[in-house]
Amino acid sequence: MRRYLFLLVIGFLLVFSGYSEALQITNNAMDDDRPKIDGDFVVWRGFDGNDWEVFLYRISTGATTQITNNLYNDGILPLGYGDRPRVENGYVVWGGSDGSDWEIYLYNISTGVTAQLTNNGFDDYRPQIDNGQVVWAGFDGADEEVYRYNISTGITTQITNNAVYDMNPNLLNGKIAWESFDGTDGEIFLHDISTGVTTQVTNNSYHDTSPGINQYVIAWTGFVDADGEVF
Repeated sequence: MRRYLFLLVIGFLLVFSGYSEALQITNNAMDDDRPKIDGDFVVWRGFDGNDWEVFLYRISTGATTQITNNLYNDGILPLGYGDRPRVENGYVVWGGSDGSDWEIYLYNISTGVTAQLTNNGFDDYRPQIDNGQVVWAGFDGADEEVYRYNISTGITTQITNNAVYDMNPNLLNGKIAWESFDGTDGEIFLHDISTGVTTQVTNNSYHDTSPGINQYVIAWTGFVDADGEVF
């Protein structure tokens, strides 16, 4: 009886202990960088020796798809800054150069079709995607503003329209959080997509930046003293 129980416990542990192993998805001579994962899909950017391109891997089939193949950078910010392509609920979104400025692109995994969400004369960058919505920051020639695209309707809405820099938007569950820099310091704002109401979350004399958002909570860095603190 003890032997039976011992074997039963060992079997239980093997099944439910969270055993895992690493799977190498890429094996090439290029830099593969900044992956994001959602469900069955992993996306990343890869440098092909000329520029950065966007790649998609399907876990269940082991198939890799190169989404972009052009002479311009995709999945990276202007001037070589950070950012990355993102995947959520069957779509991939990224910022990429069209040869003159930076635009936002959306790829439908099921159809294989890429849509260019922006087409203007200024830079659009740092897109985020969640629950059928895409948000990003765009420089309108004077300052940065926050924009939203509804995938189901195809409608783009300008969330902010002012004389300050609204940047680094983050999106989750119908809420958009961003940093607004008025030339003196940054403050954190929150926009509810369903109601259209924008709320100023912080109002102080020091710099608040880099908001992250969860279902009910916003977290950000505030330079309340000599170094940054988290709120």
